[in-house]
Amino acid sequence: MTDNRRIPLTGASNFRDFGDYETPHGRVRPGVLFRADRLSRLTSTDFEQLAPLGLRLIVDLRRSSERHEEPTRWAGSSAPEQWHMPVFEDDGQPTSLIALAADPAARTAAATSELMRDVYRRLVCEERPRRIFAEIMRRLANDDAAPVVLHCSGGKDRTGVLVALLQSALGVGREDIIADFLLTERYYDGRQLLRERASQILAAHGETMSDEALLPVFTVQASYLEAAFATIDAIADNVDNYLDGIGVDASVRLELRSRYVG
Repeated sequence: MTDNRRIPLTGASNFRDFGDYETPHGRVRPGVLFRADRLSRLTSTDFEQLAPLGLRLIVDLRRSSERHEEPTRWAGSSAPEQWHMPVFEDDGQPTSLIALAADPAARTAAATSELMRDVYRRLVCEERPRRIFAEIMRRLANDDAAPVVLHCSGGKDRTGVLVALLQSALGVGREDIIADFLLTERYYDGRQLLRERASQILAAHGETMSDEALLPVFTVQASYLEAAFATIDAIADNVDNYLDGIGVDASVRLELRSRYVG
């Protein structure tokens, strides 16, 4: 694991390359697959720093409300295409966090960590995330979209599961996938987002939780992604069968490897 994956930016702390891992088919190409947190706060210096990447596609996994509140306005002469693919969509229902906060007995870090593991299970079980992830991977297999950046608000949960599935399709080993996932802990300031967002969200619903209880929402733990993989193994026996089931079959995986491995 090298430390040169991250591109240090002022307006996004978790922008990094998720290629350059060994697979049975060769090494994932560096410089074509990137993951990030929100891109709405990039500075003019950040855009200058990103220009040499030649990004062609931004895949935005955020809800429409998140995108509306913090739109990505790309500066420069060669703006990449922005493709909005919301993994979850706004439905007017209270979030799981609000529901948890409404139960005084559940306002603990342990309960919040379990809530996050359940989010990761949902990301591989529910119809909408499965469909969105499959559509993105099929486009990456069949379109000259790269270099591409996949992102959500934190670049850790929705982005983390999509990256894990894509790396699995490319043949990256699970140990490396989880290690890559955990790099968010090194690069992402979850406490800052907690201060910015969590209290506002909870206050809007008349609820409160301690920072200690909220922190698992804004950080990552290996157990989160392991919960997603355990669910995949339980419902499909292995990740290849799972990918077959969501529409990323062997022919798509072969095309992905031909584009991004070697």
